Amino acid sequence: MTRDRFVWQPTPGLLEKTTMTAFLRAQGLVDFNALLERADREPQWLWDAVLKFFDIRFETPYTQVLDASRGIEWPRWCVGGETNLVKNCLDRHQDTGTWSRTAIIWEGENGEERRWTYQRLEAETSRLASGLRARGLGRGDVVALYMPMVPEVAAAFFAIAKIGAIAMPLFSGFGPRPIFDRLRDSGAKAAITVDSGWRRGKRAAMKATLDEAAAAAPALRTVVVLEHGGGDTAMRPGRDVWWADLVTNQSGTAPATTMPAEAPVMLMYTSGTTGRAKGTIHTHCGAMAKNLLDVSLCLDLKAEDRLMWLSDMGWVAGPKIIITAALMGATLVIAEGAPDYPDPGRQWRLVEKHRVTMLGTVPTAVRQLMRQHPDVVGAFDLGSLRATISSGEPWDEEAWLWFFERVCQRRIPILNFGGGTECGGANLIGSFHRPLKPCAFGSPVPGAGADIVDTAGRPCPPGQMGELILRAPSIGLTRGLWRDPERYLESYWRRATRTASGICSGAPTTPSSLRANAPARPRSRPS
Repeated sequence: MTRDRFVWQPTPGLLEKTTMTAFLRAQGLVDFNALLERADREPQWLWDAVLKFFDIRFETPYTQVLDASRGIEWPRWCVGGETNLVKNCLDRHQDTGTWSRTAIIWEGENGEERRWTYQRLEAETSRLASGLRARGLGRGDVVALYMPMVPEVAAAFFAIAKIGAIAMPLFSGFGPRPIFDRLRDSGAKAAITVDSGWRRGKRAAMKATLDEAAAAAPALRTVVVLEHGGGDTAMRPGRDVWWADLVTNQSGTAPATTMPAEAPVMLMYTSGTTGRAKGTIHTHCGAMAKNLLDVSLCLDLKAEDRLMWLSDMGWVAGPKIIITAALMGATLVIAEGAPDYPDPGRQWRLVEKHRVTMLGTVPTAVRQLMRQHPDVVGAFDLGSLRATISSGEPWDEEAWLWFFERVCQRRIPILNFGGGTECGGANLIGSFHRPLKPCAFGSPVPGAGADIVDTAGRPCPPGQMGELILRAPSIGLTRGLWRDPERYLESYWRRATRTASGICSGAPTTPSSLRANAPARPRSRPS
């Protein structure tokens, strides 16, 4: 089978240019395998090294990287440290060349295009932050984000973080019921939305949908509405305010609130497809460190890259690309709508037009694009790409090979990663430092302690199906479940204890079942 052989190999020249190589040298490690071994053995060393390598700024330095004295289920990270995600995503770029660099390129379904520099993004963020503060919002308040992928969604996310509040991204295609469930469970005090969005040429009345959901959510006292879709919408006096009115005369240089490093910055709900949706909690230090490890170190996003992933804020990839692009000072290319509308080759046209260097996708989207005429992809110059990224679900070999041959042109890798909302990102990941087999991951993520075990908790031999578990605490893992610590323990820890018959006690699991491949080290390498 094709999937049993390597179809892409990194060259020495390519490896020399990666951020991972620079990191390995800075840590005195001989290769990527050495990093995996030490990171799993000393996770506190790994996260301290990542934070320092990428120069994450703390107003008050942390005195201890990891405190697991309350048990491995409840670790505390960057103990004593104070910071704010926005200080590192935006504020740090002032007085540097990044300030005038393009932060966001956006294109609407009608072809409208907007570009924001980092200076503009910070100004829009600060004005909205000042407006939210004027409405009495601040530390610890949950603010829902129900918006399409427009430049303002990044400003809204950062404005919420800047005032010390907690962003709760919602899928832009949600109907009233899932929105209500999340508003009620979170106790959200505010929401930011648009009058309407666009989906395949049709106006979607997002404000009206939010209004229906909010009718039974008494904690919601502020709704900020961005005029975007050109549709009339009802405004409730006292609660609702137009974005433009809220930010008028507000300062473009509002300070970021200094927060404990472990303060929540994002409340991200799981899909709810396997029961009531769970509110996962992600912190300032956790969101920064985990995204830097996944995207900047393993996937090799650099400041000079242009990253495009036609995602949504309601899926973890949405906040992930916004946070990581800003941390690195890279350019984020976003678009409202679908990858094949209003023209079949829209996604490829965007890559060519904006010289995208890193392209994200999901296998389902690829399978849909495969139905197009073969000339659709071939009509565009995709030579600017240096890597593609995939996540969200398993590949099938036909779709993987189609994408590898038609889009990657067999010259660049598909860096596949798998994880979950609860993990803040990846547990398994591809990188330039691993050869590729179709549909495979390259390795566990450093520091995850990922392993594949059987029902007795024993590591699986090559070729055997098993359960993916994590043996090490990670800074990216959820800090419990929102207002439901008992469900957190039952969902992620007690099940692991039962599965492993004590061997893996205290190790969170994902719901994935994977097959172990031939291990290059004591831990199994999944495919």
